[in-house]
Amino acid sequence: VTGVNTADFALTTTGGIGGAAVTGVSGSGSLYTVTVNTGSGSGTLRLDVVDDDTIVDGGANPLAGPFSAGQVYTIDKTAPAVVRVTSTTLDGTYGSGAAINVTVDFTEPVTLAGGSLRVTLSTGDLVTFAPITALTTVSGFYTVGAGDNSPDLDSATPLTLSAGTLRDAAGNACVLTIPGGQTLAALKNLVAVAPGIEDGDG
Repeated sequence: VTGVNTADFALTTTGGIGGAAVTGVSGSGSLYTVTVNTGSGSGTLRLDVVDDDTIVDGGANPLAGPFSAGQVYTIDKTAPAVVRVTSTTLDGTYGSGAAINVTVDFTEPVTLAGGSLRVTLSTGDLVTFAPITALTTVSGFYTVGAGDNSPDLDSATPLTLSAGTLRDAAGNACVLTIPGGQTLAALKNLVAVAPGIEDGDG
């Protein structure tokens, strides 16, 4: 066919997509490639063919249309984020050698690749999480060590990555800032107290 151009196509969108547009058409004969700018926001998008009689075959017969039963594409531009840093450990005071759970929740499944996720605690210790695939929650443990002293164990914001990426299925990078009121100290009452080792003459 011939006479194929951007005016022969229209986009049907749902959700929060805005500014999407057909930006180009290339090809010839029976195969054409349509380029689309997906705009901003998330939702779904479908490419439709408009029946304006400009597309014709070799005998100058116009295309019978319109066509609006094509594939629907999901557009996800919403970045995943940290929901909270909390703990399954009961509130209380914990001494040297005690293991305290540290849990991070996300807004959607995320995949960590090429490095580790790190939570810095108010004692200066790091809780690290190994690579994960499509999880909304990760859990690790902090072991109270000699000299640790935190009257209300807390998690610093933002969380950090040693390397690599933390992304959702669409490839959006995770926001590592902990929302206000959702840190470990805000949600739990955990006290870590472990006196240091002092040298003496005996």
